[in-house]
Amino acid sequence: MNGLDQTSTPNKFWLMCPRDGAPIWFRKEGTDFIYKYYARNAWDVSNQIDNQIWHLPAVPQDLWNSIRNAWTQNPPLFKGQPVTLQDLANFMRDTLRRDPFWTGGQKVPWVDLRGGGAGASSPRQAVIINQRQMAWIVINALMGNKLNGVETGLDAAIKRCNKESDVKKGLSPDMLHSLLAFLAVLSKEIGNTDGSYLVASTPGPVNEAWLEKIQNQNQGGKTMVKPTLCNTANLQAGNCGMHDFMAGGTPAQALTDIAGMDVGGGAQLCRVANSQDESLVIFYPEVLAASFFVGDGQMLPVPFTMLGARRYLSSIRGETGVGAPYDNQCGKVQVPQFLNSKIMENTVDTHVSITPVKISKSAFVAVASYCSDCHRGECSEPEMFNNQCDNQRKHLDEDVSAWLQAYDHTNYHDAISTAFAAVVSRVGTGPWGAGLWQGDAQQYFLTVWLATSLLENVQLDYYVYDHFCENAGILGQN
Repeated sequence: MNGLDQTSTPNKFWLMCPRDGAPIWFRKEGTDFIYKYYARNAWDVSNQIDNQIWHLPAVPQDLWNSIRNAWTQNPPLFKGQPVTLQDLANFMRDTLRRDPFWTGGQKVPWVDLRGGGAGASSPRQAVIINQRQMAWIVINALMGNKLNGVETGLDAAIKRCNKESDVKKGLSPDMLHSLLAFLAVLSKEIGNTDGSYLVASTPGPVNEAWLEKIQNQNQGGKTMVKPTLCNTANLQAGNCGMHDFMAGGTPAQALTDIAGMDVGGGAQLCRVANSQDESLVIFYPEVLAASFFVGDGQMLPVPFTMLGARRYLSSIRGETGVGAPYDNQCGKVQVPQFLNSKIMENTVDTHVSITPVKISKSAFVAVASYCSDCHRGECSEPEMFNNQCDNQRKHLDEDVSAWLQAYDHTNYHDAISTAFAAVVSRVGTGPWGAGLWQGDAQQYFLTVWLATSLLENVQLDYYVYDHFCENAGILGQN
């Protein structure tokens, strides 16, 4: 495989795959360029964490006081057991002092996942770290310990989403609850281990070879594979036998993030909104935390995949309504009991490069469709809502190519292609393409059906909604 000359695995394993194609691991010769340096040593930072976490330096004190006081009075429960501030403090200190990257506590391997472009020309890049290493990154960020010379996307989001003015306006600190939920669950879940692995990656560029394949049935032609249809009104009664794809929890199913230009969209990683992309990243904090691997204060690019991402907060699903509790929002952070006690526990044993790893059997895949609303012409909003505009149906090839770019495991870096195939054998989606970008809902069902049928050994799980949380005005989804 291209550049995979790794012959042994360090005790504390991580792997960086920058755009030059050659993976980098701990102590690989000639790879000092992969490291960035924190302003302070993590051990020194750990000494600032008292047993009740009176201060969280990256967060305005008034905001932290309100969260801390609520936590003290009514600690969130995980699987019936309270997670106290003492539990959280112990986990934070212990994680910082473990030196999980094995680099002395002040330097960290770093790749800019947005470096070299994004979208159709996206370069194959990847970051492979374990849950303990990701927690180490999150704790440093919350404690105000930043990289020298780099404003990461995570640091920028914490500053952007937790301003004093937002505190005065009473805006919900959803992203802060997201990061805290990640740490709280791990404090009870991984014990003395480093947890399972996470693979954050961008695929290679768009490839239209599928067009030739389907035009010649004698050379690798495909037939349409029957999808699983899930009527969300009956999910509680066991319809289709799976959870709502947005809620996660179905083993081997990748969640489709109906993305725009950046993972997290217009809400900028701050809080839930009336759109799926903006809200999902709050409930999947490992994705939010992966914005650490983007420079210049930017957000993660699209397309983007994180193998092993799980839902840490309650609750989110695609079926919503105009009234309480969702009020036309995609999901709601249920404070004070905001932890997901039914978090994914299924894992798969696979490899990245030559190294055996364990990854949660779930994935978050952000992929953008063609923006019909951006090219609506003279078509009105009601006409777009009701699939009555011809320009909503003029981009089938582009959309199939985008879907395959994100979901074809062979389009990822050689080091992680096998892991992708091991984790993802189902694709869960709702009306991709027909959300706020207002494509034709019926054609987009056929689009994702066709595109998924072109993949090897991947099943489509398509979810139908009466009132989808994004663009609920869509008619004819049934």
